Amino acid sequence: MAQNPHKRTVGVSLKMYFDLEKTSKYISDCAALAPHALSRNVDIFLIPDFLSLTAASTILRFEAPTVKLGAQDCFWEDSGAYTGEVSPAVLRQIGCSLVELGHAERRRLFGETDEIVVKKARAVLRNGMIPLVCIGEKTRGSVEVAVEECRGQVVSVLEVLGKDEEVIFAYEPVWAIGQAEPAEAGYVVDVVKGLRGLCEGKEVRFLYGGSAGPGTFEKMKDGVDGLFLGRFGHDVKNFREVISETLERNLTQSPRYQGPPCLAFGTYVLEYIINSGFRTALVPGQVEIDDLFAPIVPGFAKYPDSSFRFVKGMAVPAGLNRAAKTVRIKQDGSGHLIDEPYEFLVVATGTSAPGPDMPWKAGVWSYHDLKNMLQSYKDKISRARKIVIGGGGPTGVELAGELASVNGHPNGVTLLSSSEELLPRIGHSSASREAEYKLTTLGAKVHLGRPISTFIEPDDDSEIRIFMTGEGFDRCTCNLYLPATGNPPNSCILQPELFEAQSGLARIDDYLRIAGTEDIWAAGDISNAEPALCVNAVRQGLWVAKNLDRVLRNKEPKEYEFNRPCMYSSSHFSGTCLLQSPSIQAPRRVFAA
Repeated sequence: MAQNPHKRTVGVSLKMYFDLEKTSKYISDCAALAPHALSRNVDIFLIPDFLSLTAASTILRFEAPTVKLGAQDCFWEDSGAYTGEVSPAVLRQIGCSLVELGHAERRRLFGETDEIVVKKARAVLRNGMIPLVCIGEKTRGSVEVAVEECRGQVVSVLEVLGKDEEVIFAYEPVWAIGQAEPAEAGYVVDVVKGLRGLCEGKEVRFLYGGSAGPGTFEKMKDGVDGLFLGRFGHDVKNFREVISETLERNLTQSPRYQGPPCLAFGTYVLEYIINSGFRTALVPGQVEIDDLFAPIVPGFAKYPDSSFRFVKGMAVPAGLNRAAKTVRIKQDGSGHLIDEPYEFLVVATGTSAPGPDMPWKAGVWSYHDLKNMLQSYKDKISRARKIVIGGGGPTGVELAGELASVNGHPNGVTLLSSSEELLPRIGHSSASREAEYKLTTLGAKVHLGRPISTFIEPDDDSEIRIFMTGEGFDRCTCNLYLPATGNPPNSCILQPELFEAQSGLARIDDYLRIAGTEDIWAAGDISNAEPALCVNAVRQGLWVAKNLDRVLRNKEPKEYEFNRPCMYSSSHFSGTCLLQSPSIQAPRRVFAA
């Protein structure tokens, strides 16, 4: 019998209940649940109406990239003269990961048949998405009768399922949809067990839908892998409660984990995760510095000691020994060196500041030293009358917007950029123009095409002098200069043939492995796969984790799907970002540097 997949799954369809504004707010509220679901090892997905998909994709991409986006239906052709239909290829471009098919309402109102559902499922799979196929018997009867009625709905889809492709079946007894209570739990468990027997050797999940809500999963957890919510999930509090109830079973008890994978995290700064939006903590009256840090080790408390080990240390230059499969680490800043063995290495070392005056890229070892340095810069910002920020990328633009938007703040804020437009790596001129307009509206001064050649910081309290190349505006003064320019990647642990000589970025293949290797992977700003943006780093990290899982299960990794173009919309600055828009057969050692 096909075994349950590793992750529990919970999703919601909004059907046609919400308008655009209410849908957008709902998606944002659910995005805030992503860390809650991630900490419980639960996959979540959201299915809004068609007109809300683009906005929802933008929100999730920037606020919760671990949340999957789905569509309520699609056509079986990618393009052509099919007025009123929705292309599965376009859904994939928007950012959909799955498509709901064969819901009882579509079968009843629009005459959809099993044959039509199969054609649509084939189109969904062809475009790299997961079909979420709704199945269920029309009337209540015996378990055997229910299994027999659903057999054709299941088998017909399995016949078009290729190797390594996945389908999710949402078992929704038609007679239970819209009722006050879900179907009886024992009945559901028995029906799903009978249907699993048809899925031998296939990648299949079974969810229960049909008046599902808080309390449902606990009664059915022996049979289903999660819940597909309707109206009960339209309340975000209910959605969160269901996620909590769907806590993944202990990983060490899963048949997919038969050995102790040892993960050791090498970190340049501290034993804490630092919030990626921590620049806002430098702005007076915004986030408190203490709220930026989350300790790493407690997040792995649910794993046994044999499955996780934390090493506080820094991988030293030229410390990678590919022949011996070890990485040399300097522990705790003490100078003590150890050679850490690995079976698979994940390089996520990011970048470093070119100098000591960039608080968001500080090379300090002590948690208290970093807190003190951030507080020092926060104090300097509150005292400064004129602030100059060097760099027109996301960091510089966001920081300039945050500083300029503080009500009553006396600072004059100037942003200098060597490029001819802001946010050049975003690749959207409209976003660049809107960012510039927003900054100037807030009172900030923006000077483009002005590379900084040097700045002179005097020993006394007199103003800092900044010199630029180019004609016209070639110098300015300020009380505080904050550099936010590009940073060199931390690739020095790699051999020269593994990274680009000019940029220092690791050379990445189509699977996010370092080119020319079989056991070394990379994600984030160290990689040459995509521009160094937080949203790209998160997506790459998730993809590397999924590919490692596949490799450890003796499956081929999947090619990385590069970040798709999307629509951007400007947001307010204060407190936010500018742009919203496996069974392991033997013990493994995975080292993430």
